[in-house]
Amino acid sequence: SSDVCSSDLEESAGKAATALTEARKIITQKLAEVKRYAPETRKVAMQEFQALQNKVTEASKKLNPLKKFRQDFEQRAASKKSLEEITTKLNNAELEVEKAAILTNTGEQMSEEDIKATDALLTPATGGITETIQLAERRARTANDAFKKELESLRERAKQSRDKLDEVRTVLRKQREGLSAQRMLSQAHDKIEKAEEALTATTDAEMPFLKGVEILPQDEALKAIQECETAAGKTEAAVDLAKTFLKAKLMDAKSRYSKAVAKKK
Repeated sequence: SSDVCSSDLEESAGKAATALTEARKIITQKLAEVKRYAPETRKVAMQEFQALQNKVTEASKKLNPLKKFRQDFEQRAASKKSLEEITTKLNNAELEVEKAAILTNTGEQMSEEDIKATDALLTPATGGITETIQLAERRARTANDAFKKELESLRERAKQSRDKLDEVRTVLRKQREGLSAQRMLSQAHDKIEKAEEALTATTDAEMPFLKGVEILPQDEALKAIQECETAAGKTEAAVDLAKTFLKAKLMDAKSRYSKAVAKKK
């Protein structure tokens, strides 16, 4: 497995490092000894040992990365796993945002069921985006340059999704206002219809008088007058109620709703 291979490589690198350290010690000792040699002999020996020392130095440079191979390998594996985790979170959040955007992109008034369904998508989408940004920023503190670049790319994607989600929230708020406005208009129509019904009843009650009250028997005339007064009272009450309701809702619309929705009302 990769763990076994990395362990073997690291062990071999450690043994090689030990050997190079021993070689460096021996060369240093020999360099000290050749100083006692005759000039010509010392010169040749110094050149030879210096060349060997350079080889040891070069070998050490090549060996240093291998000595940390397992550590680097584990760091790369952890980075890859972390990147996959963050990417999965972001992919799921982006999917929820896209669903919400599709539901709100109707161009028409949404039903209460559709508004609730869209609302249900916002919480997991918001959570996924927030977690993605936080994880990316936290991992970036200890990441190498290559990993930082990938994390930054994910963070930018998450911010774009967050902006899109804000747009969905704005549309959804207007949709809620529109739905509330529809209910108010329905209530207003109901009040007006009742006022119209009361007015019709009043007209019906006046019919006997249109025929001439002098031709009616007294008891019928008194009954007709009573019915007319009752109908007139109901009409006046219904009209006053409708006026009061409409006035209150118009003021409510100006204070609560966006200009576009208030204008429709």
